[in-house]
Amino acid sequence: MKHVINLGLFLFVLWLGMSGHFDPLVLTLGVITATVTVYLAIRIDLIDHESYLLHPSPSLFLRFFS
Repeated sequence: MKHVINLGLFLFVLWLGMSGHFDPLVLTLGVITATVTVYLAIRIDLIDHESYLLHPSPSLFLRFFS
C-alpha cells in the first residue's frame, strides 16, 4: 500500500510541477488523473511490492519548481 500512495503522490506532484496552475478545477483534474493512473498501474500489476518503480530525489523536484 505504501508504494501505491508514494506513486500517487509522485505523479500528482510531477503533474503539478509541469502544469504550474493552482486553480481548484485544475487541481481536481490532477488528482483525478493521478488516481486513474495509479488504478491502471494496479490493474496491470505494474507496482511490485519488493522493489520501487520510481526513485525520486529532491533534485528532480527542484528542476520543475525553479
